[in-house]
Amino acid sequence: MKVYSYSEFAKLIRRDTNFIIEKYDKQGFVFWSKRDNTFVICYNTCYPFHSIRWTLMHELSHIFLGHATKTNVLKLHSKSNKLFEVEAEAFTKYILCPNVVLSHCDILEISEIMYFCGVDKNIALKKSISLKKEKNNITGLEKLIIKQFNVFIKNYIKHRKKGT
Repeated sequence: MKVYSYSEFAKLIRRDTNFIIEKYDKQGFVFWSKRDNTFVICYNTCYPFHSIRWTLMHELSHIFLGHATKTNVLKLHSKSNKLFEVEAEAFTKYILCPNVVLSHCDILEISEIMYFCGVDKNIALKKSISLKKEKNNITGLEKLIIKQFNVFIKNYIKHRKKGT
């Protein structure tokens, strides 16, 4: 896989970034490069860090979920396939803001989620609402996530209780 900023990709195709924004998307997109025989993700660096991080994970989600193929270009704000976008958004939110870790660390407030997960206020608000409604039904996968993050969770809780 290759990842390019819009300015890097613009140089590569001998166009300007406005061309990329108009032709593809204002924030990011993914496509299959026949020349390089790999997926290529392009993203706009004119956004805040949390937006770029979200965009990159969103485009990776399209690849992981099998949406991106060797024949299409998927854009962050695509209206052509709403289901793909909903799935990619949910997958991205699950990866960047894992419920089970947030719940175990008792991180439920918007500002905490923004800080802890590096997401914007809108995403943190939605996550906060869903966490407060959620029951404590932990899946097998989530048990593995807890195990993977166990040292982090214990350290976070210990330091949180001390107020540091």
